[in-house]
Amino acid sequence: MTLKKITDLKESIEKERIIPLGKRSKQALKFLHQLFKKPVVTVKMVQVMTALSPKAANDLVKVFVEKKILVETTGYQRNRIFMFEEYVKMF
Repeated sequence: MTLKKITDLKESIEKERIIPLGKRSKQALKFLHQLFKKPVVTVKMVQVMTALSPKAANDLVKVFVEKKILVETTGYQRNRIFMFEEYVKMF
């Protein structure tokens, strides 16, 4: 049951929130797939996962927050932690 929910979530996010990103969608898809393995991340971790520059990784995280894929959990300006909440709530 949970596996079906996870695959449905993955497909809906890809179609509705990632594909519309255009040229950014390739990196965004790569990052999304990483989130299913590690649903809690920092910008530094995103940088390592995607091989993006600090600014590009930060911009990608910002897009994921705007698209409501990630939720910032700390409330800080620095050392922020982001969670893939929709996914984590399934468990």
